[in-house]
Amino acid sequence: LALAAAAGTATLGFEVVAARMAALRLGSSLFAWAAVLALFLAGLAAGNLALAATAARSRHPILMLGWIEAAAALALGTGASLLSHPPALPAEGVTPHALFVLLIGVGPSAFLMGGAFPYFVRLAVREGEIGRVFGRVSAWNTAGGIVGALVAPFVLLPVLGPAGAVSVCAGISGLL
Repeated sequence: LALAAAAGTATLGFEVVAARMAALRLGSSLFAWAAVLALFLAGLAAGNLALAATAARSRHPILMLGWIEAAAALALGTGASLLSHPPALPAEGVTPHALFVLLIGVGPSAFLMGGAFPYFVRLAVREGEIGRVFGRVSAWNTAGGIVGALVAPFVLLPVLGPAGAVSVCAGISGLL
């Protein structure tokens, strides 16, 4: 449950930071937030859907979860480098190139973070208690997400800047 909470913190923390980085690139904070949110929801759902059956059949779910989180950490770092846009330069605007960069910068991370969730559930479930355990894992993951959504804009971004904030989120995924 603590691991699911930590993953939620990294996921929502990165979402907030990605929205800030996207606003610098696109020039519109509202459009950037909407685009990042849509990409995150689609990526989380796609990752969850794609890996749910694999998680259910996995003989070594903790090992698979480790690989997914390690890949997510790499995707976070790569995504942040793609999303970075010097604040001194004018925004690129809502162009096909900027939207493509946003898709590549956010999509893989969201997909992998969504794909990790079925493994958290798989690790917590014991025979006959799927509903209760799923609810508990979801609650802890959501609580972690709330922490990430609050800590990223109010602590990480002001203190560390976008690159440092993403490094913290990637570090959490890497530690997981």
